[in-house]
Amino acid sequence: MIILTESIILSKTFDETSSHEIKESLDSNIYSFGMFSKLLIKNTLYKRAYERKRSAFITVSDILSKRPQPSLTLYSATKSFLLFFSIALGYEI
Repeated sequence: MIILTESIILSKTFDETSSHEIKESLDSNIYSFGMFSKLLIKNTLYKRAYERKRSAFITVSDILSKRPQPSLTLYSATKSFLLFFSIALGYEI
């Protein structure tokens, strides 16, 4: 079983968020998650499926993925991405 969870939480309005903080949040909460997921699927899940062993790919998100809050705009958006990415990925694997 593989459980993935990671995030950078910025508790400020989007207008107050610097370009650097936006990039850092997107890199940590989306890009690295996608790349790590790809690595794990390629090297673990497909191999276990071939060996006919059970496996699971679990992602942990946040209620803010469905209920965005003021001053957590970027965080909520990245959690929405992870939620829908995980659902779509589940259909693929």
